[in-house]
Amino acid sequence: MSEKDNNEPKKSSYLKLVLVAIIFATLAIWQPWVPSKDAAPPAKGYNTELVKKAIPPVTKVVKDYSDFVADYQSPNSDIQKVYIGIDGLTIIVQKKAEGASYTTYKPTTGDLNLVTDLAEHKIPFQGAKPTTDGFFTAGNIIMIVFVALIAYSIFGRKGMGGMGGAGKMGETKAKHLEANEITVRFADVAGVEEAVKDVAEVVDFLHNPGPYTELGAKIPRGVILTGPPGCGKTLLARAIAGEAGVPFFPVSGSEFVEMYVGVGAARVRDTFEKAAKCAPSIIFIDEIDAIGRSRSSGHGNNNDEREQTLNEILTKMDGFGQNDVPVIVLAATNRDDILDAALMRAGRFDRKVRISLPDLKGREQIIKVHTEKKPLEEGTDLLEVVRGMTGVSGADLANLANEAALIAVRRKSKTICANDFELAKDKVTLGEKSGRKMKPKDKRNTAYHEAGHAIIGYLEPDFDKCTKVSILPRANALGITQFTPEEDKVSITKAQIFSTVRMAYGGRAAEEIIGGAENITTGASNDIQRITSYLTSAIMQWGLSDKVGQLAYASEYGDHLAQSVQRLPYSENTAEMMDLEKRELSDKLYNQTKEILLANMDKMHAMADALLKWETIEVEQIEAIMEGREPPTPIWFLEPVEAPVVSPEKTEDVVSEV
Repeated sequence: MSEKDNNEPKKSSYLKLVLVAIIFATLAIWQPWVPSKDAAPPAKGYNTELVKKAIPPVTKVVKDYSDFVADYQSPNSDIQKVYIGIDGLTIIVQKKAEGASYTTYKPTTGDLNLVTDLAEHKIPFQGAKPTTDGFFTAGNIIMIVFVALIAYSIFGRKGMGGMGGAGKMGETKAKHLEANEITVRFADVAGVEEAVKDVAEVVDFLHNPGPYTELGAKIPRGVILTGPPGCGKTLLARAIAGEAGVPFFPVSGSEFVEMYVGVGAARVRDTFEKAAKCAPSIIFIDEIDAIGRSRSSGHGNNNDEREQTLNEILTKMDGFGQNDVPVIVLAATNRDDILDAALMRAGRFDRKVRISLPDLKGREQIIKVHTEKKPLEEGTDLLEVVRGMTGVSGADLANLANEAALIAVRRKSKTICANDFELAKDKVTLGEKSGRKMKPKDKRNTAYHEAGHAIIGYLEPDFDKCTKVSILPRANALGITQFTPEEDKVSITKAQIFSTVRMAYGGRAAEEIIGGAENITTGASNDIQRITSYLTSAIMQWGLSDKVGQLAYASEYGDHLAQSVQRLPYSENTAEMMDLEKRELSDKLYNQTKEILLANMDKMHAMADALLKWETIEVEQIEAIMEGREPPTPIWFLEPVEAPVVSPEKTEDVVSEV
């Protein structure tokens, strides 16, 4: 421990003594050591008795004040002494005769001549000694708090900045993990090979800096990991520290920010000082956007504490005070686009590593990692399990493996089979089955709604394969239609976007065809939201509209490109044109959807019949219906569901019933 560290407790104790001394000195001055304001000055030239140690007698007799006046004015008065209370109203009269003493009370209107009269009649009198009724009076407590606040404002911040302050608020909240405490390695981080390659140099530099320093290369001062939530940024940071075998200081960005200005900056200093003592070491700041948000956003949301914390990080990363101290800063964020430019410049965060959602190969590797210690049934193909799960993160796959294990436990099995993964996949991606009961009318309407989705998706060219249709309620949905892509897509064409919109319109179009425009339901609300999002992005972001042109009017995150919220980056005429274009495209694609369904009414009736009979159909049943064959009974189906079956010949009855 350094000499500076040894002196810190002494400085802290000295600060406390100073605060206590200030409080008591102030109270000594504050105490009202003054006599009662009701006491009148004695008669001129009369030497009154000073305050003595005599104790007033205890009396039980109370007399009127007029009796007391007559008593002391009487020539034969036997009053030995008069005690005037601190309130100036209570008077104890001590008589010469034993047991004759009594108490009286001066009227609240006051008798300013009392002391003078007593002096003229040569009757000794004594005032009570002033008191504050104890130390912890209301006035004293208020004064203590007031002085403490002033002393804290003067000395507190210096203490926090230099020695931890009251309660050591300036100390870092980062955990200190030694190399042997970190068990995560690169082998535990699957599906991010490109990211691992980008950070491997950092690990190699910490292990073997010789070849780098010989060529004049310097270790990167900062590496920022960015990507969607759940893709493994924090896990990768731990793996870097584990592979490097150096002390690791993980901390969340929000832990630097406090109510008091200066606390965050003090914690930043403390974090870097402790990391420098253990160098080589790694500092990991998770969710750095909590303190690293751009200061030039133009929205007026200034925060002095956050900005001071950010400034301290900028200062520490621009050299750490010693350019040769090997301290590497890792940071993670989901929104690197909002980080301050000064933070992202070369010399601070020299390298930005993008961690994307895993592709098919990556998903297979991740699910293997999470099932490594789980007993799988022989023949379980994990590649098929994750094939259609495009867009899921590593965290989602970890949850999938855990849910499959829970399902296997519920069926009292000692191994996890492929069907457990399928049920877990439905639960994770579609939600838990709902126990709600649907009326036959609602069930029939849902069957046609989902059949409309499935038929449009099946007939659209170059569209994902329809693998499951169900009218079992799940979460907030009355039914689901599942499409499984054969391979991952890195981009989508204009035709595919329009195909997706038509597929989404399939449910609403089927409802209108079967029940009429007056009987369409709110079941298509989520479909309409997705359609609106697709068409808005196509026109305002992707430049897929001939009328609007190939210009971007919205950012990747859906925000307008304007730096100021006062004015949009396009005219009102352009906004009106984009609204009209969205409406025209929407109407055009919806009409095309209805035409496709009207040309395939037999298939729509057959699929609705199958759904009402079995509630869930899969690839074999879907393909048979679309090829005009009788759908086979699902192998998992035990008993038919008692539900009305609608035959293609009874279209008119269906319309009237719905």
